Amino acid sequence: MGIYIRALEKQRVNFRKMKHITVYDFGNGVLDRYTIIKDNDFVLNYEEIPSMFNGRYLYNCISASEYGGGVFMWGTAQKGKHLGKKVPFESLRPELQKRIKDAYKD
Repeated sequence: MGIYIRALEKQRVNFRKMKHITVYDFGNGVLDRYTIIKDNDFVLNYEEIPSMFNGRYLYNCISASEYGGGVFMWGTAQKGKHLGKKVPFESLRPELQKRIKDAYKD
């Protein structure tokens, strides 16, 4: 278990150097259409990862409606096709882009 944790810590250091956002679009007809994940903003629980998360990262994320005015809430998610298709951040409406940038200011 100690080797596994050290390997994860090494990945975490390398992973935190990445500074971009992944946007998933679930499609029309749902209130929380978009899931926005900042790639270096993840939740890491060493004890639960092997059994609960299958060794994958659990990320903090934002769930948002098309404009960000209806639904805009924080949550957690694992990356994957279950969130919809990946779309470029630039394809989002300007209002939502601004809201996301404001939310992720450090």
